[in-house]
Amino acid sequence: MYKFVPDFLPNKVTVFSIMAAVMTGVSLYTASVIQQYKWLFQILAVFFAASFIQLTVRYMLSKMIYILDGNKLVVVKEQGKRAEQLCKIDLSAGIAILSKNEYKSHAKEFGNVAIVRNFCRNFLPSDAEYLLFDFSGKLALAIFEPDTEMTVGINNVITDSKQKNI
Repeated sequence: MYKFVPDFLPNKVTVFSIMAAVMTGVSLYTASVIQQYKWLFQILAVFFAASFIQLTVRYMLSKMIYILDGNKLVVVKEQGKRAEQLCKIDLSAGIAILSKNEYKSHAKEFGNVAIVRNFCRNFLPSDAEYLLFDFSGKLALAIFEPDTEMTVGINNVITDSKQKNI
């Protein structure tokens, strides 16, 4: 069993959170000044406030833990003292694990992805990996941030399961 917790990189999410908070204030102020479009600016304020809360709770207050256990990939979200298992992916149904650039260049070869889940700890990570796998006959994609050792381990499990199925 191999366990990996990605480092938290607060740069991008902090900037976007602060922008959302400032835009909430600007929208509320503008709604009080311009009476004709008050409803529009109030809706914008609610949108920006919700974005601020979502970014803060999802990316700043929680951490993701990736566990490679045999031929299973388990993703656990830890928020404070509470831990929740988000998924358990059977890697024997895996198709490929690709970097972001590899996936973008080969996306058309795999066809239409029916299920996409983002399990990244950081907001808009540049080093995310894309795990393509079969889920109940549908093509699924899990985006996460493993280290090199976990990526190699997942790739080995997928390769071994493909050779056994031949």
